[in-house]
Amino acid sequence: MKYKRISTKDYLVNEDQFIELLENKALEGWFLRNISLNFLTFEKRTPQRKHYKIYYKQINKDIKEAGCRIIVNYFGLQVVEVEDLFAQPLKQDVGDKKEILSTIYNFTTHYFLMIMAIVLLIAYQPFKIHGLPSLPYLTFILVLIYFILL
Repeated sequence: MKYKRISTKDYLVNEDQFIELLENKALEGWFLRNISLNFLTFEKRTPQRKHYKIYYKQINKDIKEAGCRIIVNYFGLQVVEVEDLFAQPLKQDVGDKKEILSTIYNFTTHYFLMIMAIVLLIAYQPFKIHGLPSLPYLTFILVLIYFILL
């Protein structure tokens, strides 16, 4: 199967633009498979007309009762495919949306810092003294472990 990745740069904040992107990609034969870090991963299949909605911190049972099927659940951001167009949409709390989006952006910030720690660790590696790890090298390792466990 073929895959395509698109940056989430503008789409997670603007729901209408995100839903429009998903529906247009479905008409082209690209269906959302996963959201990871700062990328939307699409999978190539037979083109179809699909309708999508975005929910924040909803219970899976409520989503199924609303006539939807969960495509992706990413830190509480739920991208769902609407199967029953006549079902009542679920009510959402604005506070949930802000909380989920701040969690996602905090995670991507921590991920960026972890990548920077790895880059600095690799860059510092040749400067170890007599084969023994120096204090800055050990500090980089501890920072790396911290971000992995976070």
